[in-house]
Amino acid sequence: MNPAFRLSVVPPFNVPMVASVTFWGAIFGCIVSILPKPPGGAAVRALIAGLFALLMTWFVVRPIAGHPVAFAWHPRPMALSALASLAWGIGLALIQPILSPRCLLQRSRAWARHHLAT
Repeated sequence: MNPAFRLSVVPPFNVPMVASVTFWGAIFGCIVSILPKPPGGAAVRALIAGLFALLMTWFVVRPIAGHPVAFAWHPRPMALSALASLAWGIGLALIQPILSPRCLLQRSRAWARHHLAT
C-alpha cells in the first residue's frame, strides 16, 4: 500500500519530501506576505506570487537540491513547473486575505459589536 505523501528523503536538508515542500511553501508564503500588496486585485497578486514561486524554484531551490537550473531549459518540464507555480499563486491569492491578521481583527471587532448590541 502506498503512503499518502512521499516520505523519501530529499536534498538539501535530507528530510522527507512532504516536510521539504511544506518548509519551502512556508518560506514563499512569508516572503510574499511581507511584500506590499500590488494594485489590481487577486488576479494580479496570483500572477506575481506564481511568478515569484517559479523563479525561486528554478534559480534557488533546484540548484540547492543539486538539480540543473530551470530544468536545463527543457520546455516541457518548464511549462509544467510554470503551471504548478501559477496554481500555487492562485491558491495563495485566495487564501491570504482570509489568513491576514487585519482581516481577523476586523471580524473579531464586528463580532464584539454585534454581541454588545444584542
